[in-house]
Amino acid sequence: HVCSFPGSLPTTPSLADTQLHFEAAVMAAASDKNGRKPAPGKTARKTAEQLGMPTRWLHNLKFAASVLVVSVTSTTFSLYVMRPSPSSAPAPAREEVDCEAEGTCSSADEAEDECAKMKKAKLCIEKPFFMFRECPQTCEEQSLNAPALGRHLIEDAIPQNAIATLLELATTATMLGDGYNGMERPFKSSDFWAGVQPEDAANWAMEQPEEDGRRAKAVAWARTLVEVVRRMRELLEERFLLGDKSSIDFAQLACRSHVGDHEDNFDSHPAHADNCQRVGDECQFGRESAHWRTHAGTLYLHGPEGGEFSGGDFFYTPSWDSPRSDRARLTPRAGRMTAFEAGASNIHGVEAVRSGTRCHLSVWLVGNSDKANGVGWQAYSLQKAESVLAGWVAPNVRQYDPIDWKEAEAAYGRLCVAEAASPISIIGEAPLPAAEDGRKVQVELIGDLPGPQVARLRGLLSPEETAKLIDIGRKDLKGSVVFEDGKLVEARYRTSQTNWLGQEDDKDGVLQRLAQRISLITGLSLESAEEFQIAYYTAENQGRYEPHLDWGRDQAVTRDFGSFIDAGGEEQQKGARIATFLMYLNTVEGGGSTTFVSENLTLKAEVGTAIFWYNVRPSGAGDERVRHGACPVLAGEKWIMTKWIHDRGNEAVLEAAGGMPRIARHWSDVLQRLRTLDQQQRSAKTLNDAESWAASQPSLEPRPLVHSLSCAERALASRCDLVPMEMASACPGRCDEKLKELRKVVNDAVPPSLAQRLAELATLAVRAGGLLVNSPVLSAGVTPTEAASWAVASQEPKAKIWAEDFLSAVESVGRSVASSFGLNPPGSSAPGGLHYDYIQLVCRTSPSIAFGSSKTFFTQHQGYIPAGGDLETAVMTVMEAKARCEELPACEGFTFNGKAGSGAVTVYFKERWGLQGKGWTSYRRESQPAAGTDALAEHADNCFAEGRSCVRAPPRYHWRSHSAVLFLHSPASGDFEGGSFYFSPSWRSRESRQRIEPQPGRLVTFTAGPENIHGVEEVTNGTRCSLNVWLTRDSYRASARHEIEDALIILKEHAGHS
Repeated sequence: HVCSFPGSLPTTPSLADTQLHFEAAVMAAASDKNGRKPAPGKTARKTAEQLGMPTRWLHNLKFAASVLVVSVTSTTFSLYVMRPSPSSAPAPAREEVDCEAEGTCSSADEAEDECAKMKKAKLCIEKPFFMFRECPQTCEEQSLNAPALGRHLIEDAIPQNAIATLLELATTATMLGDGYNGMERPFKSSDFWAGVQPEDAANWAMEQPEEDGRRAKAVAWARTLVEVVRRMRELLEERFLLGDKSSIDFAQLACRSHVGDHEDNFDSHPAHADNCQRVGDECQFGRESAHWRTHAGTLYLHGPEGGEFSGGDFFYTPSWDSPRSDRARLTPRAGRMTAFEAGASNIHGVEAVRSGTRCHLSVWLVGNSDKANGVGWQAYSLQKAESVLAGWVAPNVRQYDPIDWKEAEAAYGRLCVAEAASPISIIGEAPLPAAEDGRKVQVELIGDLPGPQVARLRGLLSPEETAKLIDIGRKDLKGSVVFEDGKLVEARYRTSQTNWLGQEDDKDGVLQRLAQRISLITGLSLESAEEFQIAYYTAENQGRYEPHLDWGRDQAVTRDFGSFIDAGGEEQQKGARIATFLMYLNTVEGGGSTTFVSENLTLKAEVGTAIFWYNVRPSGAGDERVRHGACPVLAGEKWIMTKWIHDRGNEAVLEAAGGMPRIARHWSDVLQRLRTLDQQQRSAKTLNDAESWAASQPSLEPRPLVHSLSCAERALASRCDLVPMEMASACPGRCDEKLKELRKVVNDAVPPSLAQRLAELATLAVRAGGLLVNSPVLSAGVTPTEAASWAVASQEPKAKIWAEDFLSAVESVGRSVASSFGLNPPGSSAPGGLHYDYIQLVCRTSPSIAFGSSKTFFTQHQGYIPAGGDLETAVMTVMEAKARCEELPACEGFTFNGKAGSGAVTVYFKERWGLQGKGWTSYRRESQPAAGTDALAEHADNCFAEGRSCVRAPPRYHWRSHSAVLFLHSPASGDFEGGSFYFSPSWRSRESRQRIEPQPGRLVTFTAGPENIHGVEEVTNGTRCSLNVWLTRDSYRASARHEIEDALIILKEHAGHS
C-alpha cells in the first residue's frame, strides 16, 4: 500500500516519490526517538509537519484514526478515505480548519460506497481486522452466513439417521487427549477432551470382540464415520467451489465434557483461527498454525435440547479482543454444519460447556495446490481406514502414502532398468471370447490388494491380429498430446505418435471382436469408452511417456472428455476414465517397459499381451497409486493400443464396490463365466433350427464381479441415508423402510372441496406468473403475492376468495409437512422450525394442446441471448422471425432490442440458448417432445445431477430441506389425463418408479435430497395443476419466509381501499 497526499506532491508523482513519503509516514507513526509509540494525535501532527502536508488534509483524512487503502497505477492514484472506529483518537480540534468552508469534507455516503468497493475486492477475507475497524457491519461479522467473510451455515448437512449412528458410539470410540499429545484438558481444567480420527476409528473397530455383534456394530460405526467425513469434504468443495482439488488435512470426531459442579464463563475453546496464530493484534502464519489449511467445517451430532449437555455454543468473533456482544453464536443441533475459510476472517471458538458431554465432527482441508503440495496430512486417511475395515490391512499396521511426482521421477528411472516383476499369482485360463481358433486367455496378477489390482492377460491377441492393427494404425500417425486444464496439448514428457481408430478403420471386424473381449473380461460397458488409440514409440528419440495418471492430475479427476450418444439416443457426458486396458502389439527389442512407480512394478512389453487396471476408487476419487509411465525405447520400436473406459454406463460397477477402498475384480469368477459362456455357445451350435439357436444364446452383458460389501453391511453403515442411489442399484428394496420415513402421502391435507375450488381458476391465475422455462410442455406458475395482485386487479368475481383459499392451502401444507417430520411449522417462534423458501401453483398443459398441429412452439422471455452461436441477422417482424427460425435446423431462438410489437426489428438468430440482461426480448424455440416424455424430468430439489452423484451446491437450491406437492384435482375430473407424480431410485430409472396418482387434497411431502429423486410423467391430455411448496430450515436463505404475510397485505390493502 502506498499513501499519496494530493497537494503536497507533484501533479503526477512518481512511484518512488510516493514510496519515500509513505516510508516517512510509517516511521513517524511507528515510534519516537526512543522507540516508544507516540500518541495518535501527536503522530498525525508530526507526520504532517515532516511531509509538509496541508492541515486541511490532516483534518479531512482523520489521519490519526484512519487507515488508508490505496490503489496505485503508474499515473493514477485512487484514495479510499475511511471513517474512524469509535476507539480511534479524535481528529484535531474543529477550530483549526473549517473543512465545510474549504469544501473538502467527505460524506458518510462516500465512505459507505468505498466500504462496498473494498468488500467487493475481497478485503473482508484479506484484511478482516481493517474492515471491521473501518467499515463496521459491511462484512456481516455478526452473521453465521457471511459469504464476504467466507462462512456458511448448512442445515441438515447429513441425514439424521447417520448422525444418530455416529453419536451412539462417539464417547466409546474417542480417546482422551487425541490430537493434543495426550493432553486430556488442553484448554481449561474443568473440560476433558477426547477424540478419534478415521484411521484410528477403523483400528479400534477391528479390535473389538466379536461377541454379541460388538465388532460388526463398531465396524458399521467406523464406516459411517468415513462416509460422513467424505460427505463433509464434498460439501466444503461444493460450497466454496473448490472442484475436487482439495484434500483432507485433518479429520476428527471429538467430545468435550464438563466435569465438576463449578460453572464459569471461560470459553471451552478460546478464540482462534485455523491457519494463523495471534501475534499482537494480528494473525500471522507459521508452522505451528497449520498455515496450509484453507477451509474447515464442523458438524454437530446433537444439541442441548436433548439434555446431554448445556452451553457450548460455537461462535465467530470479529477480532481477538472483541466483546462477547459482538459474537455470532451458533447453537449446536444434529445435522447442522458450519463451513468457513480458515483464516483471520473467521476467528472462532466454543463457549463454556456448563454440563454434560458435547460431540462434533470437524474436517480441515487443503484446498489449494500451492499449499503443502496440494496434499493434506491426512489426504489418504479415508482410503487407509477403508482398507482396515475391509480386512485387507491388519489394524495398526502402518500404511504408506503414494509417492508424489518428484519421487515418481526418481522411481521411474530406477524401474526402467530393473528386472520385470514376477506375477503375484496366476489365476488360471479360460476360452478367449470372440476367437474362432479356440485360443485361451491366461490371467496373472502383477499387483493386488491392498494396492491396486494390475492384471496381465496373456494370449489376448493373435500374431495376425497384432500385425493387422499395426498396419491400420501406422497410416495416419500424429504427434501425441495430453489432456491438461481441459485442453489437448503437446508435452515434453510424452514423445510418441498416435492414431485414433474408428469404425471406418474396422473393415474386417477385428476392432469389434476385440471390444467384445474387453467388455466380457473387464465386466465394463464400452458404450462411453474412447476409441482405440494406437501409439508408436521409436528408439530414434527414445520415445517415452513419463509417470502420469490416466484419471487426471493435482488431486482433480478429469471428467470433461466430451459426450456420446447412448443406446436411447440421448447425449450423455462420458465422465471420468474408470479403467485402462493397454495392449502390446509387438515385443520391444530394448527398453519400452511399463512401470507403476508407486507399486515398484516393471512390466516388459510382450506381443499379444494386455494389462488392465482401475483408475478410480468406488467413491469416484482418483487412485493415486496407479501412477505409471512408459520407459524410453532404447532399441527398435514399440507399438501399443489402449482403450480408456469411462464411468458413464458403468455406474453398476462403482455402486457394487461402494464402501470398499478400491475396485478389485474377482478374477476366478471371471474365468468361470468365460468357461460357461464358451460351453453355452458350443451347445447352441449343435442346434439345427435358427429359433432354438437364438433362444439358447448366452447373455453377453458385462457383469461387475468385484469385491463388495453385503447389503446388510451397507445398511448397518448408514448407506441407505448417505448414498441412497448407490443402495437402490446395489441392493434393490433394502432401503424401502428407510424411505418411508423420508417421504409421506397425506390424504385430505386440505379439504378436497378447497383443492377443487383452486383448480377451477388456476389456469387463469397462473398467467400472472408467466411461463416456466426448461419444461418440455407449456407450463405456467404463480406465487402467492402474484396471485394476490392478480386477484385485486381481476374482473373475475371469485378471484379474491380464490386468492384467500390459495393462502389457506399453503398454510395447511406447511403445517402438514411439519407434522409429518416432527418439526415446528412455518411462522412458529420456536427454534429449529421450517421456513417457506418458494411457493408456486403450477399448471402443466399437454403437448397436444400446447403445440397443436405445429412441431415447434416459441416462448417469450425478457433479456438477450449472449454473444456467440450467431446464425444470421435480419430485419423483420416477430412473426417472420418465428417462421425463419423454424427454417433454420440449428436455430434455438432469436433476440432483438426492445419490446415485441408489430413492426420490423433487427433480429439475431442463435444456435445456443441463454438469457442475460434487460431491455431486450428473446424467443426460445421449443420442440414438441416425443410421446412419453415426462412433463417434469426426474430431479432432486436441493442438488443437481453430475454423473452418478447429486451435487448440493449452486446453482441448485442447496439450502432446501423439504418439499411438498398438493394435488388440486384428478384425472377423474376430466381436466387432464396422465401426469402421475413419481419417485425414482436414481437418474434414468424409469422401470423402478413409485407412482402416486393425483387426487384432490392429496399431499406428497418428502425430504429434498437425492433420496427423493422425483418428477411428473407426461400429461397426455388437458391441463394438470398442483400447489408446490419448498421449505428450508435455514432462515437466512428462506426467500419466501414472509410471502404469506405480503400476500395478505396486498389483499387487505385492496379491501380497505374498496
